[in-house]
Amino acid sequence: MAMSRKTRAKGEKKKELLAKGYIECYYCDEPVKPSAMRCPSCGKIFSSGKKMLALVVAAVVIISATAYVYIGNRDDEGSPVNTTMPSVVSNAPIGSSISTGSTISVTFSNNMVVSSVQSAFSTVPQTWGTFSWSGKKMTYTPSQPFAAATTYRVTIGSGAKCVCGNPLDCGIYAWSFTTAGSVSATRRSVGTGDDNFWTVNPADHTSPGATVNHPQWVRTAVENKVLVILTHSEGCAPCITMTEIFNKVKAKYGSQLAYYDLLSGTNEPQATETFAAYDPNGEPHYIPLPIIISKGPGSEIIWHSWEGVVYEYEFESWIDDALSYHSGYA
Repeated sequence: MAMSRKTRAKGEKKKELLAKGYIECYYCDEPVKPSAMRCPSCGKIFSSGKKMLALVVAAVVIISATAYVYIGNRDDEGSPVNTTMPSVVSNAPIGSSISTGSTISVTFSNNMVVSSVQSAFSTVPQTWGTFSWSGKKMTYTPSQPFAAATTYRVTIGSGAKCVCGNPLDCGIYAWSFTTAGSVSATRRSVGTGDDNFWTVNPADHTSPGATVNHPQWVRTAVENKVLVILTHSEGCAPCITMTEIFNKVKAKYGSQLAYYDLLSGTNEPQATETFAAYDPNGEPHYIPLPIIISKGPGSEIIWHSWEGVVYEYEFESWIDDALSYHSGYA
């Protein structure tokens, strides 16, 4: 079967990068700079196939020569420790009309270092509470009920690690939920806070208040429509969840919006540009990165983005506000 032009171009680009000293990611075979800590295509900490093979061979030689048997990492109860990168298996609550008396729960794939997860846990708006654990499941009980008709953003930060020392597979995990009550229809304002559309880097950015360098393709496209962009990889669990939500938005809003589904990696310049311009926290960059871009007061470009999953109710509410702004200033 004939190879497509896109496939040939990708293969030629890969050969070119390998010739320049790039190495292949052990997990997805995409080219990666030798100095990189993570593969930009799949998001995993990587090792080239050759290096991995060399390490395995060396280990076998050492074991044979010394006659020692390596049993492997084990926990305090003698069970083998999972040395894969941990991920979030389930989390709650999700969606709208959530009871103000709810707790927050997160279940991980691996046994976690309790203190690291609790230190990495945060909510916006900020809350205070206590933690409890049952195996791999953490439950957070707020000291006071959540506020009514309020959207809460929950984040497990990059400091969370499993007992084998590995961080979460996509660096951080975040999601949102909205409590029950009468929600104000007031349009979100333009500013630098977490609940604003932005015209400059937001308050939590590593360079707050700095001017954003909007790519030319964004400037051109936003003249006509609100942009909904998803920058992600194909491997991480949060990326899969966010892709499903992105596709539901496409089905619901249709031609009202312009959609960009961008895979991060060496052959995706638009994905690289979105990280540089629209990561709400600056470096290091984490995936998925959903972005909404519109036109605001004075026809200035306004935008909002998240590191992690934004569930349908919240995502669509931001889109509705962006459409309202765009129609008023286009």
